[in-house]
Amino acid sequence: MKSFLRKQLRLKRNALSYDEVFFKSGQIMQYALPYMKKGSHVGLYASFDKEVDTKDFIAHMLTVGSVYLPKIENDELTFYQIEKDSYYQKNHYQIMEPISTKKIFPQQLDVIFIPLVGFNDQKHRLGYGKGYYDRYLKKTRAIKIGLAYECQHCDCAFQEYNDVALDMILTEKGVYR
Repeated sequence: MKSFLRKQLRLKRNALSYDEVFFKSGQIMQYALPYMKKGSHVGLYASFDKEVDTKDFIAHMLTVGSVYLPKIENDELTFYQIEKDSYYQKNHYQIMEPISTKKIFPQQLDVIFIPLVGFNDQKHRLGYGKGYYDRYLKKTRAIKIGLAYECQHCDCAFQEYNDVALDMILTEKGVYR
C-alpha cells in the first residue's frame, strides 16, 4: 500500500508547474519564519524533484543562524553546516549534499525541516521509503517540521511502528498541528 500511495502522491506533486512550486514554497516559507530564529541551529534539505523549494529558507537562515544540510553516510543521515560559499556534490540519488567537515550532532539541532512525499492528519510523513529521516528523528529533540504542498495530504493511516510523527506540517494553506 505504501509504495502505491507514494507513487500516487509523487505524481500529484510532480504535476505542479515550476511557477506553482515557486509560489507555494514562498507561502510555506511565511509559516516557517517564526521557527527560523536568530542564533538557532536549523536543519534543512536541498530540494529535489519538486519538493518544497528550500533555497530561500537556506538564504534567510544563513543571515540569522546556522544552517545544516543532510548527507547520507554509511546508510545514515548526518547533518553538516553550510555557509553561503559552500560546495556541494550529488549523491547516488542525485540529491545535492554539502562538502563540509562541520558536523552537528542530532541533539544539537533546534529545528529540523523535513521533506516528504505525503502526510496525514496525525502528522505522520510518508517519505521515500528508505527510513533515513525516521532513524535520524529518533535521535533528536529538535522541533520536527514537515514541508509539503496541500496536494500531498491524504486521509489514510499508513504509519508503521518505526515511523516518527512530526510536531507540525506546513503547507501553502497553513499549519497542521
